[in-house]
Amino acid sequence: MGKELKEAQEELSKHGYGCFQEWYEFLGFKTTTVYNLINRFNLTHYPNFDENTNTPKEDMILEDLICTNIMQRGVGNVNPMKMARCIVELERIYGIKHGGDRASLNNSNLKSELQKSSNPIKWLVTNIDNEA
Repeated sequence: MGKELKEAQEELSKHGYGCFQEWYEFLGFKTTTVYNLINRFNLTHYPNFDENTNTPKEDMILEDLICTNIMQRGVGNVNPMKMARCIVELERIYGIKHGGDRASLNNSNLKSELQKSSNPIKWLVTNIDNEA
């Protein structure tokens, strides 16, 4: 069901005025149910390994979840311990803790740029989105 909803969402998004929402509400679905099904589909349909970035499936899932978490928590009162855990995990995924091994991501300057930034959360999310 999640696959069909995702395909419908992609097709109807081309119209650009919210017809996907109109469509699923017409069918009797609630917003929460629809997006839970789509998210479940997205989480279960990752390739086992991405050869372009040398990233295993588990890291791709973690990266998406952490980036979503950072974007949701990045506004207002942020819990510093949870944010630190997210950043440490992203460092592990991107290989920047000890200089990194992914030359395409220009990791040598990534950590120092993050530390210099006045808003590290926004900088991190922006640069992760740009690299993906």
